[in-house]
Amino acid sequence: MSTWDDIDTRARSSNSEPYRAPAAVCAALGNEKRIELVALLSKGALSATDLREKTGLSRSSLSQHMNILEAQGLVRARAKGRCVGYELAGAAVIDVYHAVARLCRERIEGLRKLARQL
Repeated sequence: MSTWDDIDTRARSSNSEPYRAPAAVCAALGNEKRIELVALLSKGALSATDLREKTGLSRSSLSQHMNILEAQGLVRARAKGRCVGYELAGAAVIDVYHAVARLCRERIEGLRKLARQL
């Protein structure tokens, strides 16, 4: 699998294919509840029941959100009898979550500095 840096610049300017998968992952993470779910799972695997209790989501809403995250390879579901547990699909998911959180903190700090200057 190529990284973005490995892709020829000319191919990037004429073809959106290399950006499709990253855009789909970003879209999956582009929802507050799904970010909350990733944040909860970044601390370790949780059952669907635990996730519902912590987020206030209904069973069907949780299922819908988890299906979106799972379709993009961000989480894995594990069935154990009638219970379903979820975990992040790998360390890269945690890295992305932390990078986005850091970006947001830096942006907020920049806005605070700007506000103090006014």
